[in-house]
Amino acid sequence: MKKEKLRANWADPSTTAENERLPRWLKWVWSGRGIAFSLNFLLMAQVTYYCTDMLGMPAAVVGTLLLVSKVFDAFTDVMAGYIIDRTKTKWGKARPYDIFMPLTWLCTVLLFSTPNFGMVGKCIYVFLLYTITNSVCCTFASCGDGIYLKRAIRSENNKVSVTSFQGALLMLFSIAVGIIMPQLISTVGATKSGWTIIALVYAVPMAIIGSLRMLTVKEVLGDEVDAATETKKVAFKDAVRALSKNKLIFLLMILVVVYQMISTANGLTYYFKWIFGDIGLASMLGLASLVIPLVLIFIPALTRKIGTSKLMVVGMIVNLVGCVLRMIFPYNIGMLMLAQALTLIGVLPLSSLLSIYTLECMDYGQKVSGVNIDGVTGALSGFAMKVGSAVGSAIMGFMMGASGYISDPVATAQPESAIGMIRFMFATMPVIFAVVTLVVGYLYTTTKKKVLK
Repeated sequence: MKKEKLRANWADPSTTAENERLPRWLKWVWSGRGIAFSLNFLLMAQVTYYCTDMLGMPAAVVGTLLLVSKVFDAFTDVMAGYIIDRTKTKWGKARPYDIFMPLTWLCTVLLFSTPNFGMVGKCIYVFLLYTITNSVCCTFASCGDGIYLKRAIRSENNKVSVTSFQGALLMLFSIAVGIIMPQLISTVGATKSGWTIIALVYAVPMAIIGSLRMLTVKEVLGDEVDAATETKKVAFKDAVRALSKNKLIFLLMILVVVYQMISTANGLTYYFKWIFGDIGLASMLGLASLVIPLVLIFIPALTRKIGTSKLMVVGMIVNLVGCVLRMIFPYNIGMLMLAQALTLIGVLPLSSLLSIYTLECMDYGQKVSGVNIDGVTGALSGFAMKVGSAVGSAIMGFMMGASGYISDPVATAQPESAIGMIRFMFATMPVIFAVVTLVVGYLYTTTKKKVLK
């Protein structure tokens, strides 16, 4: 007898977490915002290179501007989370803030279209656009993600399934960008105006894809989610006090910050330009990433078998092995491809299940403080992503500036001190960061065990 196919019942108000069945299209449109956000991060990681080699701005100045910009994030992320906690609209609590995704891409295009001002004018323009993009647009586009997931999907298994699927798609797009980006930089990106074209190539489709979730996925759970854990409005000072008790979210923030720093401050573009003499050759590392989708298939099963925390620690060990291989074989393309594959496999648990880890932090905070501040807690993971990216870019700018790097679009050579610094950033510094993530990942696991059983 042929088994009857069960229909999706996600939109039915009578559906429970136990019998929830999602429509097939939901995973695809849910993933759109994550893909658009992540590809924006990959493009923004090139800001330092764009400013030094296209705009002729001193590397140390660029690093300072990006670092100072993060001061605003310290305020806007917490405030955005607080605002979302108090939001009530007919569209829901977190869903309306996805409107900031297309605005993020608009500001990104403007940033990579910096006019031919004088040096002071360029510095002011870059600082303002970078700050608006990250401290305002990215803040509101990302800090409600965990709450949106919590209110749009009932079942924990479905949440893991959706976020894992998103991670797989995200990785596929990231692989494509990793292959295409070096080619674009070496050809179209050889001129300042070419970077406007590159930004538009990404911005137009990503602004559309990043808006699909907001237009189609509703929050099926409403105020009853908050009523189950919150009996009164929380004052801002009480939210800050409750947040200070949540050790888990701060450990997660450190992990995300360091991971983003590894991704941003590795000097890959500089390395292939000045060490290998061919930026386009960096596409080989992107090809090595094709193994990642095969690994992602097993993430949900591994999560159920050993748990999210242990899976994170295992991933950090694999990541460390990859970073060590890069340090030992910095000039061997084959070994660099293997190292790249291992490092990406290692960070898969953190990158693909970040929303799940954020939900764990929300539950942990609720248990240790007795207060529901999901919006503020969720905002901090987004804050950590931006801080890691900016600090990574700032560190790269400071180190390049200190090494005597020549910020000139027509420069044909660099001093040996700058070459040595580029080698250090690419081959050695990631090992240091990887050790830090492994230690913090272990602390995250042991801290979680003490409260969440």
